[in-house]
Amino acid sequence: SDVYKRQMQHIDGSEEQKGNVGGGNGHSKEGRYDINKGVNYLSAEKIVSLDNPEAEWQRATKEIKCNADWTKQFEACNTVRKLCKHHSEILKSSVFILSEFIADLMKLIECLRSSLSKNALLTLSDLFIAVKEALEPNLERIIGILLKKSTETGSFLGPHALEALKNMCEN
Repeated sequence: SDVYKRQMQHIDGSEEQKGNVGGGNGHSKEGRYDINKGVNYLSAEKIVSLDNPEAEWQRATKEIKCNADWTKQFEACNTVRKLCKHHSEILKSSVFILSEFIADLMKLIECLRSSLSKNALLTLSDLFIAVKEALEPNLERIIGILLKKSTETGSFLGPHALEALKNMCEN
């Protein structure tokens, strides 16, 4: 199917992935999205620096808890991916808040909305590269969830879980 082809292109390192959710046309700007248009998985090249990273970190820690609005949770993951790449010192300096964020991120990895689960896996993978030491208190839970996701048959999430495990081991 077309959705599967687009997902595989993202895994292979193509441009940012647009996935239609709810039947929209997939148009978006810089990782932002509309629930009626789709979602954007940011490719490594599209993860840009933030103008106000401290404020964005605070917003992300609140929005990841927005159970009623998965789009805010998706955007929180995108924000943290940008922080990982360009502002990791902010994450390293707030270990307690990061630990709470990781607990919420683990819930998203296990959620039934596959687009949100995938973005949470991409975020965790980036966190392993940027702030691995800060993740150590949560490793037992993280490993269990990643192993489970990596072995689920019929799921396109497996390669992303394996990538996160690889980043955990290499960094």
